[in-house]
Parts: sequence; C-alpha cells; structure tokens
Amino acid sequence: MGKTLSTENGPKSGFSQRLLRQSRKAILIRITTALLSYGLFVVLARWMSDAEFGRLAFGISVALSLALIGGVGQYVMIMRFLGQYAGTGRPDLAQGVLRFSGKVTLYGALGSMLLAGFGGWIYGQIVPEAQGNYLYAAALLVPALVISEYTSRALRGVGLVTRALGPKDVLWRPVALLALFMLFGTGFDAVTALLVLAAVLFVLVAVQYQMIYRPIMDFSRSGVIVAADDPVDGGSSVEQEKPLWRKTTRTLWMVAFLGPAFQHLTIVVLGLTLSPEQTGPFFAALRTAATLTFPLQAINIIIGPMIARNYAKGEISTVQYLANFSAVTATVVASFIVVLLFFFGDQILTLFNPSYAVATPALLIMAVGFLVSSLCGSIGQIMTMIGAERVHLRILSFTTIIALGLITLGSSLYGIIGAAYGFVFGITAWNILDTIWLRWRKKIDSSIFGVLIALKSKIAAKGR
Repeated sequence: MGKTLSTENGPKSGFSQRLLRQSRKAILIRITTALLSYGLFVVLARWMSDAEFGRLAFGISVALSLALIGGVGQYVMIMRFLGQYAGTGRPDLAQGVLRFSGKVTLYGALGSMLLAGFGGWIYGQIVPEAQGNYLYAAALLVPALVISEYTSRALRGVGLVTRALGPKDVLWRPVALLALFMLFGTGFDAVTALLVLAAVLFVLVAVQYQMIYRPIMDFSRSGVIVAADDPVDGGSSVEQEKPLWRKTTRTLWMVAFLGPAFQHLTIVVLGLTLSPEQTGPFFAALRTAATLTFPLQAINIIIGPMIARNYAKGEISTVQYLANFSAVTATVVASFIVVLLFFFGDQILTLFNPSYAVATPALLIMAVGFLVSSLCGSIGQIMTMIGAERVHLRILSFTTIIALGLITLGSSLYGIIGAAYGFVFGITAWNILDTIWLRWRKKIDSSIFGVLIALKSKIAAKGR
C-alpha cells in the first residue's frame, strides 16, 4: 500500500479531510433515506386502515428480521474482510471473499424466504382468524432485502458509498409508493403493499448487481485495492483463508442478526401480545425515535472498513481517532434530534394518524435510550471490525434475551409504555457493557466520555 495513514499523534490532515468529505456525503444520504422511509410510512398509514397498517408493520418487521438471518453474517463479514485485505494489499483475497460470501448469501436468501413462508403457514393454522395471508407476501420481500443489503455492504467495503446506497436507500421507497398509487390508488391492504415493495426492490437490485457490482470484481484492473509488494499476511491463498471465513461466519451471523433485529423483534413481540390497533402507534413511535440512529449509521458506513484496515496494520491511533470522530458527531446530532422530539414529538406522530399521539410518552422514553447509544459511539462496529465479535455476541445475546422478556412482560401489563422501557434496556445495556470491555481490554474508548477525558488531559498538559 505504501502510505501510512497515521503518525504517532494520529491521522494526517489529508486523511481527516477525506473522512469529513465522505462522512458529509454519507450523512446526507442517510438523512435522505430517513425522510423517504418516514414519508413512506406516513403516507401508507394515511392510505390504509389502522388494522391493515398494523399488519403491514408486523409483516415488514418479520421480513427485516428474517432477512438478517438470511444474510448469514455476510453483511458484517464482507465489510470487515474487504477493509482488512485493502489494508494488507491483497486484491486476490478480496475477490475470493466476495465470491465466498456471495454464494453463502444466495443460499441464505432462499432459505430465509422458505422459512418465512413456513412460518406464515404455521401462524395461519394456529390463529386462522388473524388473516395472516400478508405473511406470505412478506416472505417474498425477504430475499430482496437480503441480496440488496449484501450488495450494498460489498460496495461500501471498497469505498463506493453512493453506488452502494442509491438503489435501496434512495430509490426504493419513492418508486414503490408511486407504483402503489398508480396501480391501486389508496385503500389497499397489507398484502398488496408488501408485494409491490418486494417487486420494486427486486428490480432495483438486479440493475445494481449487473451495472455496478460485477465490474468491481476485478480489483486489479479497477485499482480499488492495490496489491502490496510484501503482504503483511505472508501471502496466504484463498483456500488457506476459507476456514477463517467459515469460522467467522458462524459468529457474525448471530451478531448481524441480534443487533439490527432487536427493533424488528420488538414489533414482532407486540404483534403477538397486542392488537394491530395498538401495534401501529408503537411502530410509528419506534420509527420516529430511531431517527437518532441515522447519524451513527451514516458514520459507520464510512469508518467500518477504515477501522478494519487500520487495525490490521496496527494503526491504533487512527482507530481511536475514528472512534472519537464517530462519538462526537453522533452525540451532537442525536442531542439535537432529542430536543426536537421533546417539543414536537406528538405533532410528528399525528402525521401518521391523529390517534397516534397516544404513543408520545413511549416515543420520548425510547429517544432517551437511543441517545445513550449515540453517547457510546460506534462500539458495535468497532467490536466486529477488530475481531472481538465473540465477546460482542455474548454480551448482545445476554442483554437481548432479557430485553425481549421485559418487553413481553411490560407490554402485557402496561401496554406500549411497558414495552418502551424494556426496549430501552435492550439498546443501552449492550452498548455500555461493550464500551467498558473495549476500554479495559483494547485501550480504545468509543464513547463521548473518552473524547472528553482526552480533551481534559490536553488542557491540563498545556497548563503545566
């Protein structure tokens, strides 16, 4: 690779400027995505009955949860290893891991679709009066979500952010909404909405794969990853690396599912314990509170491969710099969003439906939980990019099991308020425990408090 990205005191100015440029682009795309996603659900909530919108929310949550299972951990693995092989100058291994993970993803997409369909059939047998046909439509959405997310992560892993996010994050929702309106007008059911969402996403993914993904498979010609004269890993082959990929897949599969799926599993639990009319307002509140995660998600798009690349090279000061950048940016933006929600949260919820203002207390409770997550920075991303995914999985599994139990109990006893408190435990507990472990074992602090401590130390040093 030739270039050193950091000095003893941290990254060079050129690296910092590039990070700022890329982060601004990613944040802009994520804001656009957030507005489009939010707009989609606001419009659908107004076009559909309360019961049908509740079924749609449940169906989408089931599809998103099973898509994370169907991804078989490849979403995380592809970003980590592409970044690592870029850092060690191995385009041959980068190409090998793309082919390996692509095949695994394809099998996972088909398997998760069949699992979703079987689950829909079982649900229909157990609760025949629940009108569960929409779950079959949700099953068709699953493989489209799996393949689109994998393709996006692969492109992000080599730094092609705009091409990665364009089809699914920007185009999918408005195109699907336009198709629904042109074909069915308003007043359609959950089955129709899910089928159109699936069809549009399949078309966009096919175009993305053919026009964008395949051309970058030849890294040597594209120059995305440049071969090193003296590889750090001693020149291991693709066949020698495959056992590592298989071993890592098993752990990352669970990590990739439990983390992002927690929000969707919360809706699934409520769909089983509460009525669709109660699930809908909570879904709207959760979607609104989740806007606090978008700054962190945008930054993770950029810094994930950078963390893997620099950690593989031993550039710990650069990893800490990336962690500081993430914590500061996410905390500042999330704090601003929390203030907006405290003043205008009820009005925002009424955009979905005037009756949804009843979920305002749950919205504010969950907003505080997401703010704590932002204070911890990119902790989950760092843990998986530096090879600490096993520790992360143990902590995440323990806290998720407890949280889902609390959500089930809380929703049964206290409705959506009880569910909100259980949800907050789920998103804060693992963030805090991971942050403590990372600082203790790796001497890397992902949180905003690490930034404040470092700033205090610098001020004290100047005062001497």
